Amino acid sequence: MDIATIEEKDQLLDYIQMARDGIFTEKGIERTLKGIPLPYSKIIKEELGDSLKDNEEVKKALDQMEEKLESLKQINITLSFKPSEVFVKNIHRWLKKNLSEDIIINLNEDEGLLGGIVLSYNGYYTDLSIKKKLEELSFKNLSNGNI
Repeated sequence: MDIATIEEKDQLLDYIQMARDGIFTEKGIERTLKGIPLPYSKIIKEELGDSLKDNEEVKKALDQMEEKLESLKQINITLSFKPSEVFVKNIHRWLKKNLSEDIIINLNEDEGLLGGIVLSYNGYYTDLSIKKKLEELSFKNLSNGNI
């Protein structure tokens, strides 16, 4: 499942509910899935696999998808700019590879950072922003009487 951000996760959860609502209706799951936009319908179809003909199996698979999404660990990332979708996907791919677990990004924007990144994950916090570096330099200069 290639979901990178909280927003994508929430959207997919909404579409899972939409699919679940369509299982036992006259419309059926296949027609319901056609009403869900790509890439979300593709993700759901891949997770359902060959179970599209058995409504109980579809419901079970959708429930498992929802549980998996809800259990994703979250990393908070703050940047000084709004990143492109490609940028976010690359960060997500790197995080999954280097943290060796499924993860979801909660992306925030703070122009006051001036550049760099602030990360918060699993009880750890790291501020690698330019703003933080400037504050440290100012404090060091003040402490040394250089200003």
